Formats: sequence, structure tokens, C-alpha cells
Amino acid sequence: RRAAGQSLSRLLGTDVSALVDLGDSERRRAVRRLGRVEAHPVVNAAQRAAPARVAVAVVEAPAPAVSESQVLLSLRTAIRGRTLGELAQGLGVPEAAALEVCRSLSSQGRVVQRGQKFFVA
Repeated sequence: RRAAGQSLSRLLGTDVSALVDLGDSERRRAVRRLGRVEAHPVVNAAQRAAPARVAVAVVEAPAPAVSESQVLLSLRTAIRGRTLGELAQGLGVPEAAALEVCRSLSSQGRVVQRGQKFFVA
């Protein structure tokens, strides 16, 4: 009964240890009154002071996909060719993605690089 009284005291936020020594009928009345009491649980100091922990996952955003047809169209419309920076800016992709597509097209013989500029072959 004492352990139950201590647990109930922690849950209600009020001391109910005196109810343990009451007679059966008095204890029942007191328990009925406690049923109407709003609970205010007592929180440990360690639980109050413990900061909330949040796990954060850092995921690199995928690079926007650029198709070979987009690069070819951009190069066809540029009479004087395009640099890698101009291609990347015009297509809205990182230079690494544009370079990868240009290398692929170059290996197929569809694009040539003269100096810093790329041209349609």
C-alpha cells in the first residue's frame, strides 16, 4: 500500500501517503475524491534538465539530370560554341554534370572541344 501511495503521489503531484493508514471505507471515499483531482505528475530533475536529442541526416541533393539532347540543342544554337560554364549556366546544372555529358558526346563523335569551347561535330 505504501508503494502504491508513493506512485499515486508522483502521478497526482500531491501527497497521498496519509491515505494508506485510513480504514477501508474512509480510504474508498478519499480515493473517489482523488478520482476528480486533475493530475500534475512530478518530473525528475534529470528528466527536466535533459535536452531533447534530434537526429539529423544530411543528404546531398541529387544533381539535376541533363540529357544529351539538351546539350546538343544548346550547342547547335550557339554559332561560336559554348564554354563549359556557359553550358552549365544555360542548362541550370552543375559544371560537373555538363562536363560528363560533353565527354560522353565527345566519345560518340557528336561534339568536339576546341580550346575551352565545345562545338557540334
